[in-house]
Amino acid sequence: MPEPQRVLLLGDACLCERALAARSLAICEEHRDAERHTAFSDELDLESLRIELRSQSLFVQSRHFVIRHAQAARDQKGLASLFREDLAPATYLTFLASELKESSPLAKAAKEMDALVSFPLSKGKALEGAASELLTEQGLSLAPAARRRLVKESGEDLLAIFQEAVKLRHFAPEGTIGEDVVERLCFTAGESSIYPFLDALGKGQLQTGAGHLSQLRDDPTRTFGSCVRHLARVLSARLLADEGISLEGGAAALGAPAWLARRLLDQAKSWTAEGLTLVLDQAIELDRDIKAGHIRPADALLELVLCASSPETRPAPVCAARSRSSPEGAGTARTHRTGSPSRRSQG
Repeated sequence: MPEPQRVLLLGDACLCERALAARSLAICEEHRDAERHTAFSDELDLESLRIELRSQSLFVQSRHFVIRHAQAARDQKGLASLFREDLAPATYLTFLASELKESSPLAKAAKEMDALVSFPLSKGKALEGAASELLTEQGLSLAPAARRRLVKESGEDLLAIFQEAVKLRHFAPEGTIGEDVVERLCFTAGESSIYPFLDALGKGQLQTGAGHLSQLRDDPTRTFGSCVRHLARVLSARLLADEGISLEGGAAALGAPAWLARRLLDQAKSWTAEGLTLVLDQAIELDRDIKAGHIRPADALLELVLCASSPETRPAPVCAARSRSSPEGAGTARTHRTGSPSRRSQG
């Protein structure tokens, strides 16, 4: 049976990836010269994609366009329209999304065209069962404690469990795998990316930012420096927006690609230039205290997150005065922008 030209894969990331792999294989079996083109929805040029989908390639007979993170698309109606337009012969379009509301134009269009493939997230016993199936497929036998450890340390994420199972298949000894082997071999490359944390910081989202921060394993001093640099770029984007600079001009001024400039400008919308300036002033003071040994980098990082997410710095910032009883500031309480004191760690 030939593959449908359009499909929306929705839900569990692991099951969506496996469905995508099966679909790509089927397309390649039908068209041996098929090309695959991948893009993320938040950096997508919709009109360029529309032209590509209608046109026949001069060099290959078949092309497969994969659009990831469809839930993050700014123009859901525009994406949905691609389900109703004619595609060039042997041209395939696959959307992947972790979650979409039933009222989403994209989800509704896919359902109308019978092109929606949904994979609900596995939880509890269902997740344990799915994990056991993955381990069996990889030819692995794990002791119950090792299996529970694998599920827990993978954040109950089926895709992460699958990736660690592949690692165990290649490097674990034969026979039943114990918890010590899982601890030694797994999660060595599982550090979370810093970028979701920086995006949450740029939007002043305390709960989301703190959640991402708790998963980071990087040195807090380096993370603190990354935060300051990111907030400075958001301030630059805010100033450019205040001047009415276009997206193209803003990208050139920021020295960033259009998709990153768009992201920075989007984060800058929830700030005033004054509010960002106050947060960066606080960051400078925290940096000085880190170098003077008056505060631990991890504590300074948390304080910066609290300051950036304070309602009093956005959109009408209010700065609480900082006082010091001595030039070194030793033994004094710190007051950040929200006006609440935090404890200074001993140097």
